[in-house]
Amino acid sequence: MRLIAAAIACVLFADISAAAVLDGPIINPANGHSYYLLEPASWTESQAEAELLGGNLVTIDDQEENDWVLITFGGVPGQKYLWLGLNDFAQEGTFEWADSTPIGYTNWFPGEPNNQGGDENAVLFPWNAGGTWNDVNRSGGIGSATVCGVVEVGIPEPATALLLAASVVSLAGVRRRWA
Repeated sequence: MRLIAAAIACVLFADISAAAVLDGPIINPANGHSYYLLEPASWTESQAEAELLGGNLVTIDDQEENDWVLITFGGVPGQKYLWLGLNDFAQEGTFEWADSTPIGYTNWFPGEPNNQGGDENAVLFPWNAGGTWNDVNRSGGIGSATVCGVVEVGIPEPATALLLAASVVSLAGVRRRWA
């Protein structure tokens, strides 16, 4: 049984380390969530990386969180755009967060969302636009500019924390036996 728990823990940790993280985790003191900055990728690739980290692309709940993300990740050298978890893949014009949180706050740039070209289903955060949002094509953002994902991982549920603790304890037991 310990060997199975150790194997599961190794798989979980291997998946997390495989994610292309540039920075993080950084804790937002207002909500206690962990945030990571990913390497540039498409929205779909960034969301897949976010899931490997146990979260989703960031959900912005209010102006305070919007400002915090802007200040924390907006000044990364060479980085102009950040993916948000907001999208309208399921139904054009009906936006939803990747983590299924109900939409209670938005901060669109004037005239957005506009679905320019008929294929703008993902949302990014151009840090130089005062914290406002823009809908774009999920494959890459604006022109040749690259877009980094911001991952938000909530506070672990008690059962998840217990499973993680049990895995770590099992690993410690396996290590002692082999040592």
